[in-house]
Amino acid sequence: MPEDDTVFERAAAAGRRTVVQLGTVEDGVRAAGHGAVVVAQGIEAGGHLLGTSRRDELVSVLRDRLPDACLVAAGGIGGPAEAERAMAAGADGILLGTAFVVAHESRAHGRFTSLVTGADESDTVITDVYEVGWPGRRHRVLATAVTADPGQPEKFIGRTVVEGKPYLVPRFGAAVPTQATSGRIEEMALYRGQSCTAVTSAADVVAAYAGVLRSPQTTETQGRTETRVGQ
Repeated sequence: MPEDDTVFERAAAAGRRTVVQLGTVEDGVRAAGHGAVVVAQGIEAGGHLLGTSRRDELVSVLRDRLPDACLVAAGGIGGPAEAERAMAAGADGILLGTAFVVAHESRAHGRFTSLVTGADESDTVITDVYEVGWPGRRHRVLATAVTADPGQPEKFIGRTVVEGKPYLVPRFGAAVPTQATSGRIEEMALYRGQSCTAVTSAADVVAAYAGVLRSPQTTETQGRTETRVGQ
């Protein structure tokens, strides 16, 4: 969530609708009050965590508080069954992250994608050691030698290129390894949620979830029956 709510006003003035990913009920209510699409991120998510609640718990509470808001679920959605559970909890749609890491369009480093697809949820940890570039934030990543021993020396462990410019990669850096990265990939920030589907293209990911998102979800809300279809 932005610290200054004027960002919502600026987006509206530009004719844009705001989409905000968040991890608390309070932030969700605040964002919805500005007409934003609310993305409820659970701690099952890979990457930068925004709260302490599990996905469906957060979605359910937000749906009760925000019956008319556009609510999207994020975190640990690695297949249609998880998507169905999130929608049953009250989400209008889903947001995927880790599922797209293994798609070739993501340009993630090959070693990164192989480690993601070869792991399961027990191989992930929540840690704050990858703080260079993103201080004060917990992340869910694959367990590495760095998460096991955060007392290692703070030195450079690789190189990468971002928008045509070369950079050194520090140990404890929050940047994800891409095809332009070299060095000790296994020690870098390997973001992974608690679920992941092994696919080969972004189109495959979308196709796998199409049936779920086209299926109406019927629920009882405040004494009335509602039917929602994921967008």
